[in-house]
Amino acid sequence: MGTLALKPPSSLKEAVAAIISLVVVLAAANLAASGLKTLLDPTVRSSVVGMLFASVPAVYGFSNRALNGFRPKRLEYPELLPWYVTGLFAGACLFAWIQFIAFIVGASLGMASASAGLEQLDMHIIASVSGLATLAITAPASILAGMNLNRSTRGLVFVALLFASILCVALSIFTSWLLAPAFMAELMKQPLQAVVGSAIPAMVVLVFGIIGVGWSALWRERSIGRLAHAARRLKPDQRDEVFSDITHRLAAAHVAEVPAQAESEPAVSAA
Repeated sequence: MGTLALKPPSSLKEAVAAIISLVVVLAAANLAASGLKTLLDPTVRSSVVGMLFASVPAVYGFSNRALNGFRPKRLEYPELLPWYVTGLFAGACLFAWIQFIAFIVGASLGMASASAGLEQLDMHIIASVSGLATLAITAPASILAGMNLNRSTRGLVFVALLFASILCVALSIFTSWLLAPAFMAELMKQPLQAVVGSAIPAMVVLVFGIIGVGWSALWRERSIGRLAHAARRLKPDQRDEVFSDITHRLAAAHVAEVPAQAESEPAVSAA
């Protein structure tokens, strides 16, 4: 009787699932922008709509499972995700995080000006302060994104990081054009300022993401990602068995490294 061979995952299926997830979330963002048009200020609406992009990984998961139903069942090798999928996840989630922080900062400025009895703050002031705050908070988030990219990407980790930084800026421009076209049209009258304003967030994501990738690579965390990715395909009780096996391996390694200490413990207990 022949053995059941593990087959590599289908790159075409993963690419199609990634495209579907991005298109679905873009359509949902467009619908949300239209539905909230009369309810929220454009700046607040931009932040709320931008946070929808945090659902890209979940939509990808549903799309991937749906596509699995259209082909014969086969046992796939539990390999990590390709660079364009992890880059999509990182770029979309970083953009959603930036929009969330911008929403918090913008709402805080609005409430502070209202409580102080000041006139309504200009949109440029809110955008500038929110931009500085988000850049400062995006840096540590980019480090975490870089670490996760190194743990979760099959190969070409730095390409995934570059794709994430470009996608993050592209989603920001798309959302701004969708919700505040007048503001973007005015900004485009100064092309140098627009280019610099778009390049700075991308550089923050890229530079601090490289730090995260380097830190993760230094500690050789790619194996952790492979182990976690494979464990997701097991049932919960099987995961517990794997954890128990790892625990016994750690205990055995500890006893092998310090045999003298392991032998002295019974003597101390007897005394």
